[in-house]
Amino acid sequence: MDNKYNDFIIDLVNVLSFAVGLQNIELNNKQIQDLQEHLNNQDKQYDKILKLLEEKTSNERR
Repeated sequence: MDNKYNDFIIDLVNVLSFAVGLQNIELNNKQIQDLQEHLNNQDKQYDKILKLLEEKTSNERR
């Protein structure tokens, strides 16, 4: 009887660990998406800055 209870507890812990693992994967994917969006926005800002610098340099040469 005691052995069946131990097996049940181990199985329960395994199922719960699997569920937590799935939830972590979901959260990680969301964080990756958020990070990608942030990096894309940062790239756009860098592009704007580079254009402004190029315009300023071009205007100073004239």
